[in-house]
Amino acid sequence: VYANASYRDMVGERWLLFAGAAWSDNDARTTSTFQNRVRERSLQTRFTLARPVGDALRVKFGGEYLRGWYENRYAD
Repeated sequence: VYANASYRDMVGERWLLFAGAAWSDNDARTTSTFQNRVRERSLQTRFTLARPVGDALRVKFGGEYLRGWYENRYAD
């Protein structure tokens, strides 16, 4: 499963806001003489604020958050 969303809008008269988020969830199972389950999940969010300063310069700053989970199980 993968989902992604983004948002872009003007804040005030000169600031441009961009925000986005993504979620991933992968659950893989293998069955042989043993069972193996691997599950990986991740969440990522980020945002930026930008403002033009003159014709050739733009001030831009933002932040990002990344979180991941990993689980691996074996069973006889």
